[in-house]
Amino acid sequence: MTAREAGGRRAELLAAIRRDGILHADESTRIVGRAGESASWMLYCWPLTTTASGAALIGDVLVDALAGFEATQVAAYGFGAMPLMSACVLRGGGRYTGLAVRPEAKKHGNLRVIDGVGDKSRKVVLVDDSISSGISFTQGAAALESQGYEVEGSVCLVDFSRRGGAERARARGYHLETVYDIWDDLGMPRPDRPPLYLRCLPERWADEAVPDGLHPGRVARLVAEHLVDTGEVLRPPGAFAEPEHGPGGVWVSFRRISDDKRFAREGFWHFDPDDADPERDVVIATARAVQKLGPQVTRDWLTRLKLCVTFFSAVERIEPRDLDFRRYGIVARSTLIPAKMGGALPNTQLFTSSVEQYRHARVRNAKIGTYEPHTLYRHDVIKRPEPGQTWPAYGEDERITDAWAYAPGLGEALTRRVREVITAHEQGSELAGTPLPQDLVDPSVTSVAVSLYSRGLIGCSVSGRGTLDDLILGATRYALADRRFATRRTASGSVETVAVTLLHDREYHGAVSVEHVAWKMRAGKDALMVREGSRWAVFLESVLSQFDITKEQVAKDLLAKAGITDGSPTWSTYKATSWATTGDRTYPLEFGGRRRDGTDRVGAGDLEDIVTHLLRRLDHNGWPAYSISAKSATFQRTGTAARCLHALQAIAAAGMQAGRADWREAALPGVRFALDHLGADHVLRLPGHEGGPIADAMLLSAAVDALPADEAGERAGPIADRLASWVLPDGMLLDPTATRATAEQDYLPGIALLALVHCALATGRDIPVDWASVRRFYARRFEQVHPWGLAGWHTRLWPLVTNLTGDDTYNDFAASLGDWICERQLRADGSYLTDVEPSGPGLYTAFVAEGLSGAWQGAVNSGDDEHAARFAEGWRAAMGFVDRLLVRPDDAYWAPLPELIVGGVRNQLTRFGLRVDATSHALQALLGGLAADAGPILPPTS
Repeated sequence: MTAREAGGRRAELLAAIRRDGILHADESTRIVGRAGESASWMLYCWPLTTTASGAALIGDVLVDALAGFEATQVAAYGFGAMPLMSACVLRGGGRYTGLAVRPEAKKHGNLRVIDGVGDKSRKVVLVDDSISSGISFTQGAAALESQGYEVEGSVCLVDFSRRGGAERARARGYHLETVYDIWDDLGMPRPDRPPLYLRCLPERWADEAVPDGLHPGRVARLVAEHLVDTGEVLRPPGAFAEPEHGPGGVWVSFRRISDDKRFAREGFWHFDPDDADPERDVVIATARAVQKLGPQVTRDWLTRLKLCVTFFSAVERIEPRDLDFRRYGIVARSTLIPAKMGGALPNTQLFTSSVEQYRHARVRNAKIGTYEPHTLYRHDVIKRPEPGQTWPAYGEDERITDAWAYAPGLGEALTRRVREVITAHEQGSELAGTPLPQDLVDPSVTSVAVSLYSRGLIGCSVSGRGTLDDLILGATRYALADRRFATRRTASGSVETVAVTLLHDREYHGAVSVEHVAWKMRAGKDALMVREGSRWAVFLESVLSQFDITKEQVAKDLLAKAGITDGSPTWSTYKATSWATTGDRTYPLEFGGRRRDGTDRVGAGDLEDIVTHLLRRLDHNGWPAYSISAKSATFQRTGTAARCLHALQAIAAAGMQAGRADWREAALPGVRFALDHLGADHVLRLPGHEGGPIADAMLLSAAVDALPADEAGERAGPIADRLASWVLPDGMLLDPTATRATAEQDYLPGIALLALVHCALATGRDIPVDWASVRRFYARRFEQVHPWGLAGWHTRLWPLVTNLTGDDTYNDFAASLGDWICERQLRADGSYLTDVEPSGPGLYTAFVAEGLSGAWQGAVNSGDDEHAARFAEGWRAAMGFVDRLLVRPDDAYWAPLPELIVGGVRNQLTRFGLRVDATSHALQALLGGLAADAGPILPPTS
């Protein structure tokens, strides 16, 4: 066909799909999405593909789209794609043959996955009517590649754009063509609706209005009672007792008075503050909440419930880096389908970080897909509980709700009183000092725990009766008599550290499952109590962090501690606020260690401690322990070889950079130990460790950093040749054991390519890699799907490629990656809004900072002062967060061997896991930043 003819057929098919290819829901036709939700329409090409004219039209348009491909085989994966494949074969003028791909091998007959006259020497293109999430394409491509076919890409009639499918395919190097866009070409409506409050208006208004001059909670109570009694909604009052402002929206919650169990929460946001009317909005939100309580609600039941009205300040559109879980509530709203939105309050139960808050709002509540564009908003929260009722201290700025806990001198007063009790006990004398005043703490404090340490726990008790002073005295005396630790206490001779924990703001959960109470508990922030009859037990908030266990395991272990094996135990959580005193130093605790505000950062003064910690992990072969249990002071010697090798490389790099020959020499035995376990095929096989391509690549990097250049070239050179052979002509690095559709394309390629550059720079070995093709491939991948794993490694890679090749344009790619990283760095604490730490920030901040230091060095080398300043600022902020992960002496007060863990870096802020790569990534980040700050690093001269 000529171009004009092809354009005519394309326009004809567009009109045909608009007319016959969209199925609309009606009384006789129900449409359900993949997640089970109802839909008003769907793409439905069967009326076209099952007629002669329609099939011919589709075939002509698809064949025209196929003209840009080399492939001469077209494949269909799935029932709906079969007629499209046949149409291409029939209208392709003899150029194409077809393949039918099954999800799994046929259970009878020929038992095949692929049917048709296949030719594995010819490329294949998958055809389909649409692409949305890309699941069908990925599965079809994987099935073909597993049978030895080379998949060039896909042609689809309709693209449901920004749903991720097209982006994922192109990110793996597939050629993807689509004919129409569902929104722009077919003109299907992006679901949008009037302002939320208009959709919430009651069906029946009462003739009467709520009286003026009442508290918002009292207004909500009257509206709820009238609605239950009459089925009608009272009209709004003219004004509250005091002016209230809710330009960002209003929500109303009902909880049971006896135990704070929530039964309903309903309301709405305002994205235009001019839509707000606080009096009206409280009435509407209350009516919605009452409706959610269900038809069984009665006036009598309402008397057992309390309520709270929550006002939001004007919603402020923000960038991801402006998230701050400690202060702001957020809303995530799809820009593709604005009706999809979800929010999350600050300082709630369930989680402790901005990353988790963001995922809760976007994924759980709004159900916005990974690649779906969306807008973020934030707002302040103002709660107005019903007069005379208390309300759980969650969902607001913690500095306001728990301001009393931040009072200067509170921790010192509490721990000093404990010391006075200990002194009287040790001396057999009367208790001295002044009793603590009750108003020192909030009325919500119901119990006090005292923990005593001397190279490990030597006594712990919780007291829940009497005044504040009674609680301190009782808990301390019981801790001093704790039989569980009598032997250890006698051996220690004295108490080195005292910790006091205030348990407050109890939330009763009732007889719920372990999974439910674990979901509600904040990791490392909440104490947990279980009770069944006369049996009960408490775990303080530090147990999860210091024992490095999950929230579910905390609950299970607590049941065992209480001796509860049956029945229906009831659960409660408490906010826990703790301080410790060691010598004359008193400091607040958080997540099991000293609470730090991020104003400090890991720096040159920490280098010795971090390297020393890694050196302590080395065994007689020079091989580092994979992880350390801080609680039991034991090593885990088995794990992932690549992570251990990264630590050895970091030790060697620190030795070179700091001029410490002893450090570099300490890395040598472990690297040689690994090289001794290379097989004839140059694959690392280390007993007790997971290997694989990443381990082989890390071994190459460690070898060229630790060994003399001639030894590294001789022993590790064959690994370099093997890795280089994995680079395909289009620039993709593909492990031969994987396929294009299934291969991991972020960590392995970044690590392997970085190892190859290291090898070339350190040994002078020729590395036959077309770096321009590699950059094109991974730049396209990053543009399509923005993976953090790629960003973290490639920011280090490309400045080194510039050093290798002399081509400064490679620094530009590293700079663009660094810009993207900085845009997603949280201003509140320096961590990153990554897709790899759903349970909160941890070691990946160190990993990303390591990468950012590479981009910083590249900018310094090329004289790009603007980028250098930006990346330096981002690196410093990240190292401020890493400082909260670094184990310093004040964090190790509770450990049986504090010296074993000081200098280590925690995997996660909420837990004391000490996996080896957390420390080595932090070390490499520190080294990279110190080097970049020192000035340009010139490439070696020939």
